[in-house]
Amino acid sequence: MPITVTRRLVKQGTVSDYAPDWSRRIIAVDSTGRIYVVVSTGASPPQSNKDIILMYSDNEGVSWSEETIVSGDYYKYWVCLAIDSNDDLHVVYTCEIDSTPWMAKYLKGTPGSWSAVETIDATNMMIGFDLAIDSNDVPHVVTRQTIAGVYYIRHYWRDGAWSVETVFTDASYYSSDPMLAIDEDDKLHLTYMYDTGDRPIQYRQKPSGGSWSAAETAIASPGRSFRSFVATDGDKDIHVVAEMGLMGRYNKRAAGGGWDGEEDVKADSDGPGAFPVLSIDLVGNIWCTGAQHRFWKERGEGSWVEMTENNGDTRQYTTGAIVAQPSAVSVRIPSFAILPGKCYHVYFDGDSFRGCWLLIQDAGMPARSQAHVI
Repeated sequence: MPITVTRRLVKQGTVSDYAPDWSRRIIAVDSTGRIYVVVSTGASPPQSNKDIILMYSDNEGVSWSEETIVSGDYYKYWVCLAIDSNDDLHVVYTCEIDSTPWMAKYLKGTPGSWSAVETIDATNMMIGFDLAIDSNDVPHVVTRQTIAGVYYIRHYWRDGAWSVETVFTDASYYSSDPMLAIDEDDKLHLTYMYDTGDRPIQYRQKPSGGSWSAAETAIASPGRSFRSFVATDGDKDIHVVAEMGLMGRYNKRAAGGGWDGEEDVKADSDGPGAFPVLSIDLVGNIWCTGAQHRFWKERGEGSWVEMTENNGDTRQYTTGAIVAQPSAVSVRIPSFAILPGKCYHVYFDGDSFRGCWLLIQDAGMPARSQAHVI
């Protein structure tokens, strides 16, 4: 039997009306099955004002409610969403107010009941965020900061009050796009691009109560790495994917140390595309998508399988494609959430029927022969 995919419209509008602004952490599902998606609104360029809107559904995306959770006459950017064990939502974003650009902001709550917005750090030039929650429901934020030409990767966490530490700094080379994962032992796993000329993706880890490790190279292919994504599995192995043109580049690190070796998700222009994300389901299968195509890799198997689909309406999908062809496409950043038996995938398209879309797909497939959708 083929794997079932359900596609739901979350919000119709142009990409510039509703967009994630480069964040890849915009969907969460709570313990009741309620699906949350967070977006910012307003047109580009960055000087425009934007609101942050939370959309949520209690019926697998058939219908949606929405709530404006942050508004005001300033630009809000790089919005991230995470959910804790109490089903409380945590939202982080950066904003520009008057002459103080790119301050880090945070709020917590549920629909209709939100905390006051807190300033994580009022220092300027903070951009490129990720957010994760540990087993004690403590939010952790990583970001890149630039001060007087010096680049910093910062780690913030809130355990009653916000604390901060510098993970890495360099006055000579550019670093950007930090991404964060937290495993079941509350060990932090961090990836970021470090532009020494060939743009490797570096990896560091920090055990609970410990210190950050020295940098390791997760993706070393010269000249093409930029954005990365990191995830952990039930065996505490580390999985990293990086944007390599449109191909996608993947590596895995065993929990005890040592990288398996880099591989292409697909070695041509029909790979995941820009802004790659990945996640691991409960049986250890790896899911990877970008702004272009979706792939998965069964636990223990050596090759990636492209997901193919045809949804039966006028928006016919080409093999593996997320958006319709051949119309002009302006795809935006995807995001994943995986729960037992389900993979939730949200993305934005820019073709003739623009909007924010949700795909709900069976997760934990038992056989590679079922890696397709009719």
